[in-house]
Amino acid sequence: MNRVQNKSGKTKKKNSLLISKITFIALLVLVLCSGAILFVARSRIMKNADASGHELAGSYAAQEAYSMLVYEEIIQMGMIHLKSMLQTGTAATLIESDILEFFNEPEKSMNMVNMVTFVFIDGKIITDMPFDGMEDFDPTQTVWYKPALEAEGKAIFTDSYISAAGRNRRVVSIAAIDPETGIMIVLDLFHENFVETHRNFILPENGSYYLCDTNGKLLYSKSEFESDGNFIDSYAAALCGKIRAGEIEASGKNDEIVYGEKQAVYYYQPENGWLSIVMIPYSTLLGGMQTVLYRYAVILALTVILEIGLWFRNRKMMADIIESSGMIQVLANSFFGVYKININDGTYEMLKSSEKFRRLIPKKGAYSLFLKAFIQDLDEETGAVFAKSFSLENIKRLERKRRENRWEYFGGDALRKMDGQYHWINARLLMDESMEEGAAVLCFRISDQEKQRQMQHIKLLEDALRMADSSEKSKMKFFSNMSHDMRTPLNVIIGMTELALRPECTPEKMRGYLEKIHISGSQLLKLINDILEMSRLEQGKVSLEMKTFSIESEVRICARQFEEQARQQDKIFSLSINLTEPEVRGDPFRLIQILNNLLSNAVKFTKAGDAVSMEVSQAADKPSNYIFIIKDTGIGMSEEFMPKLFEPYERETLFAEKQISGTGLGMPIVKNLVSQMGGQIAVESKLGEGTKFIVTVPFEISGGAEKSPLQPEIPAGVPEKEPLKGRRILIAEDNEFNMEISCELLENAGAEVTPAVNGLEAIEIFRESEPFTFDAILMDMQMPKMDGCESARGIRSLDRRDAKSVPIIALTANVFAEDIARTVQAGMNAHLSKPIDIKILYQTLQEIIQMCSR
Repeated sequence: MNRVQNKSGKTKKKNSLLISKITFIALLVLVLCSGAILFVARSRIMKNADASGHELAGSYAAQEAYSMLVYEEIIQMGMIHLKSMLQTGTAATLIESDILEFFNEPEKSMNMVNMVTFVFIDGKIITDMPFDGMEDFDPTQTVWYKPALEAEGKAIFTDSYISAAGRNRRVVSIAAIDPETGIMIVLDLFHENFVETHRNFILPENGSYYLCDTNGKLLYSKSEFESDGNFIDSYAAALCGKIRAGEIEASGKNDEIVYGEKQAVYYYQPENGWLSIVMIPYSTLLGGMQTVLYRYAVILALTVILEIGLWFRNRKMMADIIESSGMIQVLANSFFGVYKININDGTYEMLKSSEKFRRLIPKKGAYSLFLKAFIQDLDEETGAVFAKSFSLENIKRLERKRRENRWEYFGGDALRKMDGQYHWINARLLMDESMEEGAAVLCFRISDQEKQRQMQHIKLLEDALRMADSSEKSKMKFFSNMSHDMRTPLNVIIGMTELALRPECTPEKMRGYLEKIHISGSQLLKLINDILEMSRLEQGKVSLEMKTFSIESEVRICARQFEEQARQQDKIFSLSINLTEPEVRGDPFRLIQILNNLLSNAVKFTKAGDAVSMEVSQAADKPSNYIFIIKDTGIGMSEEFMPKLFEPYERETLFAEKQISGTGLGMPIVKNLVSQMGGQIAVESKLGEGTKFIVTVPFEISGGAEKSPLQPEIPAGVPEKEPLKGRRILIAEDNEFNMEISCELLENAGAEVTPAVNGLEAIEIFRESEPFTFDAILMDMQMPKMDGCESARGIRSLDRRDAKSVPIIALTANVFAEDIARTVQAGMNAHLSKPIDIKILYQTLQEIIQMCSR
């Protein structure tokens, strides 16, 4: 009996041990499996957190770039405004008060705290924050001067530095120097400016953000931890040093111990070299994972449940982090709609949208469904263009261009009905190599709300400019630089020159090419002179010349260049003239200016295979009325744009890969000229089918025609006697062809010429020569190393007998009043404009040399 009991006890004990072993093994397996699951879950979280952190740093860097773009726009608007006041001859005191008020307006409207403005005009400083030593301040010795000079009018950004002009505070300067006038505009940003622009920054829990310049200087920081400013500066500088040394990777696989807590580091470096650094504690990334581990050790029985719960929790956390990073990425741009497009399977995913649109379509679905829903709030015409421009096929085409590095931007503006009202929206398609393959982002923002205060300010400024006298001269200056009328004769000159240089070109053809070059050159010169008087034309003060000329002859000369241009572009050009009285009295140049504008637009807005035609006739009921009809089969205009056709600066804009260049002044000039000549202009157009202009101008019928001002004139030959015989002349000119022309003209007049390729070389040649070697100096204005004005001042400052008396004449294409004033201030004796007039050149040299030799 005892043996049976013992055996039974051993069996139970054995079974108990076996159960214990099985239980232990099961628990051990369970713990190991749970640990493996935790390890995998933790790895996944960190992987997704790394990607999210890198995207977060990139989105912050994008917001920094956007903020800098705002300052660039302010400087460019200020430069245009300042140049317009200088053109009008506005008093210096009014300029100072007006320009400071101009820059104070954005500071008020956009809360740009303590933004300090410096404007440098002809050595004078205009600023809203005077400082000690301002009278002796030399802007050329500043850190921003050389980069701004090399940027040729574009705005540049400096690193943080200690500025005397900023009262020895650390600043970041945004500066631009106008290459034509030398005007310098500088905006100094202090720490308060960066704090204001980052007011709405959203960071992950207990996260930190540092913005550093290329030298590691801290521009802005935001952190949940409070610390001494010097410690943060030093710590940010150390982080930048590690990043630039390659010790910290952009992927985020980096650890830093801050205040006893382990944190992950992410950064993004945009094109300007600044660093956007984001630090997120592991406690935030991992959530309550450490607590879960302790619970697993204490309550083993709940391990599986807790593990499953943690897995689901981690998945949700991962989704929340990804969703949050996506929302942060578009936060700076205030987009009301963001949609991720899968190009490969033709689907969309709604990342951000209006409540109405979320009710209209599901969060995910076919891209065609999104397009159909979106264009419901656009007018029929714009909706059709939008559907074509943002079709899946076109997006695929753009994706191929992106992979070939041939795509930079795609988007446009349109009116869309939202909440019962029409708003301007801007649509933009974003694709980048940092995104996953076959992915694109389509985003929308309300243009008239995002920068409402700034746009209101700009609108008020534009209205004031249109009404003021200074506005007229500002638009004239702008048009003189941008008018497309100049490109037409230049194209003929360059094209005919290339034809004349071909080996197979015969003397007869070469003569024909040269005649056409001379015609286009004369026309270009007259266009430039006319553009400089644009203000008088728009005010109705233009003087019309009355002379006898042949309309048929002038029209054929005008049409010749466009016929050649159309032929080169595979377009059809035709001309029909049906006149019984071709000889009239009037202003031939103004007539050709009208036809140039209309034909230039007709050729510009047509494609290969399209047709451009011009018909000239006399009215049957009134023969003194001459009718000019210019037609094309190009892109045409919409009905909505037609009423704005003759308004200044108006251009029709729909979705396109590239915007068509132009100032929007061509048609207002045509309208003004036709009205001044007592005529009328009518237009018929349909989008996609072409445009037709009908111009009726009255002329006084005459019996005989004078020689046309646009016909080639035989230039005056070199005088028989050598007016400059024995004179020694120094020429400073950087353009090889201009140097050749000047030397040939002077040597033909008997002068001995010494060339210099820039202003610095001119000073050296003059310094090394014996006193009174040179009878005169011809000086170009814009040259490398040293310009003409600086060179003239250098020659005048030399310690030698003839430095103050040697005649210095500016021979330059800069013909504005401020350019002439600059030559006088530099000590030059006279100013001659290019192209060179031989007689005036000889006469000026003779008179000035004779006067200075007395």
